[in-house]
Amino acid sequence: MCRPARAFSLNEDLIASALPWFGVTAMISGYRTASSLEAPQEKISVALHVGERIIEELLLRYRDGVDIAVGNNVRPAPPLRFGADGTPVPAGGLYSVTWRATPGPVSGSRKLDDTATWTEQAFTGAQPLVLAAHRN
Repeated sequence: MCRPARAFSLNEDLIASALPWFGVTAMISGYRTASSLEAPQEKISVALHVGERIIEELLLRYRDGVDIAVGNNVRPAPPLRFGADGTPVPAGGLYSVTWRATPGPVSGSRKLDDTATWTEQAFTGAQPLVLAAHRN
């Protein structure tokens, strides 16, 4: 005697079709989270690039450490403004870079502090990134 084939119930069909959608939903949620975490890191990366660029320009312009003036007398006068991609802009811009030269720890040396700031929408206020260089 042959037994009739057993069919799937409606509940089993619904569960089997819903399982892939849970996986798709989890992947989309993970992508959104990763994208939201990537944006601030990109701004930090551009700020680091802009700050390093200013320090390198100042150190090349004033090759001898004593030529870097103490105070904000270094030219071009800060602040400089940069767009979202790190290119200089005449006004506005996302990034503002300021610097200050102070006497260094060794006689005749100079310490150059470079601060790149930008406004992050997720946080309140400006976000600073401070770089320092020493020149003998």
